[in-house]
Amino acid sequence: MLRNPLLFGIFLFLLANIGFALTDASAKWLMQALGILPFYMIAFRFLTGQISSMVIGAALAGPRVWQTSSPWLHIVRSAIMASTTLTNFWAVYYLDLTTTITIMFSAPFMVTIMAWLFLGEKVGIHRIITVGMGFVGVLVVINPSNTTFHWAMFISIGTAFAIAALSIITRYGTTQDTLGTQAFYTTLVGAVICSPFLFVLDSPLPPSIWEWFIFVSVGAIFGTGGHFLNVAAHRFAPAAVLAPIIYTQIIWMALAQYLIDGRLPGWNTLFGALIIISSGLYLWYRSRLNQA
Repeated sequence: MLRNPLLFGIFLFLLANIGFALTDASAKWLMQALGILPFYMIAFRFLTGQISSMVIGAALAGPRVWQTSSPWLHIVRSAIMASTTLTNFWAVYYLDLTTTITIMFSAPFMVTIMAWLFLGEKVGIHRIITVGMGFVGVLVVINPSNTTFHWAMFISIGTAFAIAALSIITRYGTTQDTLGTQAFYTTLVGAVICSPFLFVLDSPLPPSIWEWFIFVSVGAIFGTGGHFLNVAAHRFAPAAVLAPIIYTQIIWMALAQYLIDGRLPGWNTLFGALIIISSGLYLWYRSRLNQA
């Protein structure tokens, strides 16, 4: 038995967020430095991720890892997960890592709106103001009147929307299934739909063993590990405790961006991140008060 399951869950979630940051940073480097086509990168990430998920799932749940009492729920979640990867990798190809992750930090505000619209959850004046401030932060990051504006920022908004939808779907619950079964379905839809494109697209491939290792690791290690650790973390610590930790990703993203091309986040990204993170933490605080 663990002495402190809560701290262990927090530790796992920190590792999961590092895994997600490594996924995005590695994919960006491979696409920009080696010229790998974005959709080829996406398809290969899904294929290697699914193979890795099947191995982990079978090890944890046995040969009947695919059996579940809620197959359609898993398939819908897997489809939404596929959309987050598609839009995120597409946006990362054009934008700085810190910009994409900061825009994705708007997902909790979208969850609040969607929970009100589709789940009938009450939204008080504090949450309304907080959501509004969060989207002000997004506008600061996007900065549409500046020359740094790029249309791919709207793709990142789509990613945040997909993440919010995933959160809403997850609220219906899949905790009755094993960790292995959940891992098995995570990238299934993306792998089925995108893998055939690996035989159609003519993309450059990594020239060295080291670069091939990074190429494979995007899906098989970083991505799958991140998703697996994310699910495992929520079994040891409640979502309300883990939620604020996601903002640590901006540290890893900023560091990765600097290592890739020596660029630091712009003033609008930093200022927008401050607004969004502050609003997100206050939204989390209000949620904790309502649960108390």
